[in-house]
Amino acid sequence: MEVNLDNCSKYFPLLKREVHGKPIIYLDSAATSIRPQSVIDAVVKFYTQYSAGISRAVHILSEEATEAFETSRDRIAHFINADSREIAFMHNATQALNVVAASELKSGLVMHPLSEHHSNLLPWRQGEVMVLPVSTEGRMDVDASKAAIAKYKPKILALSTISNALGVRHPVHELTQAAHSVGARVILDVSQSVGHEVVDMQDLDCDYACFSGHKMFGPNGLGVLYRKEGIANDLEPLIYGGSMVHAVHEADFELRPYPWNLEAGSPNVEAVVGLVAACDFIEEIGLEAIHQHCNTLTQYAREKLSATPGVTLHGAQDKDQSSIISFSVEGTPANGVARILSNRFNIMVRSGYHCAQPLHEACGIPETVRASVHVYNTLQDIEHLVEAVGIVSKMGKQSADGP
Repeated sequence: MEVNLDNCSKYFPLLKREVHGKPIIYLDSAATSIRPQSVIDAVVKFYTQYSAGISRAVHILSEEATEAFETSRDRIAHFINADSREIAFMHNATQALNVVAASELKSGLVMHPLSEHHSNLLPWRQGEVMVLPVSTEGRMDVDASKAAIAKYKPKILALSTISNALGVRHPVHELTQAAHSVGARVILDVSQSVGHEVVDMQDLDCDYACFSGHKMFGPNGLGVLYRKEGIANDLEPLIYGGSMVHAVHEADFELRPYPWNLEAGSPNVEAVVGLVAACDFIEEIGLEAIHQHCNTLTQYAREKLSATPGVTLHGAQDKDQSSIISFSVEGTPANGVARILSNRFNIMVRSGYHCAQPLHEACGIPETVRASVHVYNTLQDIEHLVEAVGIVSKMGKQSADGP
C-alpha cells in the first residue's frame, strides 16, 4: 500500500465518524494517536487466522503466532535502528521505566529534569534523586546541567526527548555525552518523538530507551524497552511466571536471557503485530515528511493562537517545533476550555497538568490546554481550533465582565 500525506485522514476510520452531524477534529495525539486501517486489519488478521498462545505449544496456530511475534521483534528493532536482542516488550513505557528503576536503584544518585512525566519521576523516588531545574518556558540549562552532572556524578540520568506537557525539546545528545563521561547510564523516554521523527538508538547512544506503541498508531497495551547490548548487569524482572524461564525445579529455576526474562506470561501478540503495521505505515509516508508536516501545523497554530486575545502560550517556541501546543485561556479553566471545544466544536484536546504537575507548580503555570497534531491533521483543523478558542476566550471575558 502506498501512503502519502495528501488527505491522510482517509486512512483513519475513526475520522469518518460524525458527532451531531459534524466531523471530529482529533488533536490529542500526544496522549494517544488514532489508528490507520492497516493497523486494525493486522489485529483482525491475528484474531481471525492465527490467534493462539506462543512459544509453548507445537500446533500450527501457535507456531504461526510465535513466528509472527519474534519476526515482529526484528521489525520493530529495525525501526529504531537496534538489534532484536536489545528490545523487550512491556505493557507500556511506564512499565519499562519501572523495570529499569527496580534494577538500577540499588545505589547511586539519579538525575532527571523537573519537567518529566510522572512515569519518569515516581519510579526514581525509591532512591536518591537530584532534580535538574528548567526555566519557566520548560527549557533545560545545558551548561548548568552539565556542570551538575560533572560535580555530583550520578549513576543514572533519566529524561525525555520532548516534554509531554510543554512540547519543549531537551538537549539529550549533550547531556548523554556528559553523563557517560562520569560513568552514568542514560535512559531516554522517546514517547513524544517516536512516530514523529527519526528515533535512532545508535545516534542517541543511550543505555536504555522506552516508548509506547499507542503514541505511534499502534494498539494500546504495548510498550518497548531498549537495552543497549553489552551493559554489564542484566535487568531483573518485576513479575515472574511462564515464558521467562528455561526450567523450574522444586528448589530453583533458570531464567531465560534478556529480553525474554522480562516477558512473563502470555504476551499481547495482537498489539505486537499491530505495531509492525504501524511501523510500515509510518515508513510508507516517511518520517521526514511527517516531521515537516507536524512542524508546519505547530508553527501555524502557535502563530495564530498567540495573536488571539486572552490566550497565553506556554513552553519555549523553538523553530524546530515538536507536535505539542500548550496554552491557557484567560477567564476559563483548562478543563472548561477542553469541554467546550469538545461539546460545541467536536475538537478533542487534552487539559490538566498532563502528568507533569511538579513542572507546572514550580514554573507557576496553571493547568493548560494541550493540542497535539499528527499526520491526519490539516491546516483547516488548526483554523477551526483557533476560531473555536477565540470564541471560548470571548465567552470567558463576557463571563468575567458580568451582566
